[in-house]
Amino acid sequence: MTGHGYVTPPLAWLEHGGDTLALSRVNRRWAVLNPAAAAIIQSCGRPGATAQAIHSRFEARFGPVPGDRFVAWLDDLEATGLLVRNGQVSKTAQEPSPASYSVVHAYIEMLARCNLRCVHCFMGGAPERTEILTVREIKSIIDDLQAAGGRFVTLSGGEPVLHPDFPEIARYVTDQGLSGTVISNGTTLRPALLKLIDTLGFNLAISLDGVSDAVNKKIRGTTARRIIRVIDQALETLGPDRFTLSFTPVKSNLNEIEPLLEFVEARGIRRVNISVYEEVGRASAHASELSLSEEDRVQLMEVLFRRAIDLIGKTEIDLNDTRNILSQFIPDLCDDSVHPLWRSVRITSSGEVFPGSFGAVEHFRLGNIRETPFSDLLKSKRLSELRAMLGRRVERTPECKNCEWRQICRGGSVAAAFCATGEINAPDPHCRGYRAVFPKVAVALANRAPGPV
Repeated sequence: MTGHGYVTPPLAWLEHGGDTLALSRVNRRWAVLNPAAAAIIQSCGRPGATAQAIHSRFEARFGPVPGDRFVAWLDDLEATGLLVRNGQVSKTAQEPSPASYSVVHAYIEMLARCNLRCVHCFMGGAPERTEILTVREIKSIIDDLQAAGGRFVTLSGGEPVLHPDFPEIARYVTDQGLSGTVISNGTTLRPALLKLIDTLGFNLAISLDGVSDAVNKKIRGTTARRIIRVIDQALETLGPDRFTLSFTPVKSNLNEIEPLLEFVEARGIRRVNISVYEEVGRASAHASELSLSEEDRVQLMEVLFRRAIDLIGKTEIDLNDTRNILSQFIPDLCDDSVHPLWRSVRITSSGEVFPGSFGAVEHFRLGNIRETPFSDLLKSKRLSELRAMLGRRVERTPECKNCEWRQICRGGSVAAAFCATGEINAPDPHCRGYRAVFPKVAVALANRAPGPV
């Protein structure tokens, strides 16, 4: 047995249904441990504890264990990230340097006009809206994004395919070597447009608020059957890998989530994006019929995470800024260096620019492309300041700072927190739901891929 020294990071310990969970407080590492593994980890709290010393303490409590087997256990615990050989563990997570940051995604609202009038629309799209970005303006945005090292463009609205120059703009995205996505309500997508989207290599997201005609009619003013027909055409034309189903859970469609995910599984849809309802845009005028109660939000998280586990290998469920909600628990799938929110900017149909998912909140406004070149806005000092605020948010929000799940959740959605409270340093309104479901998720994931610990 070697004389290596071992240390552990600061840990939080939880008991759930007879299982012991250990969670790092400095990085996204965790494990479900049996009593023996937990005892090994707990005996390494003294810096530089050697394998021999740990082995001796273990045998005094549990009885003899061959040295080679015990070393194998230490190796397994090292793999979890909760045991570190010959090293010191940082007391605080390191934030990335400003030089490492860049915007990679532009979310472009090409126009405000939409053929529908969805009650939960965050930007208030409607048939009578006239705001629109010109071809020249949109191409300039694309050029500046590409020059800054950007890679992704989302064409949205309103209803983007109603823009008179949609085909030309979509082709330009592809010609510039960028990855494109179209977000549509589906009702305006004809076979020729689907073929164009496919030919250009775009991804396509279509919104559906449930499989019930009555629910969709109430929220969107059109039936589920009408949208499902287009979804089926899109899946046939593009295939399942480039299609996303978008869903916004509100009070009136909360019971549609289970049947909707059954529909997703039956159709072989690979990605579902859940946009959590926020009281902005037209949605603020319908808050009484749309807003979820605390119990509703807990129920929502229970269903989403349970079904996400059921659908592993079939369908990913995205939630707000998080690509694949289970990635929070899997370090190899999650980049801690920069929060996704700050990798994206939103450009409205009137040229206003905002960071990521904050929506048209004046407090976060970066500027207007009709007043300041987009290339300058991408380097905005305001963007750097906001990002710095985000980096400090978990430490400055008491509910987050003292939470054992802080490195998994990372404070949740800052946009949702701000919309709910008017403060950045506030917990995500779904915090209670996360805390209720996270222990179950950790145990379920551990049981799917059990190891020697």
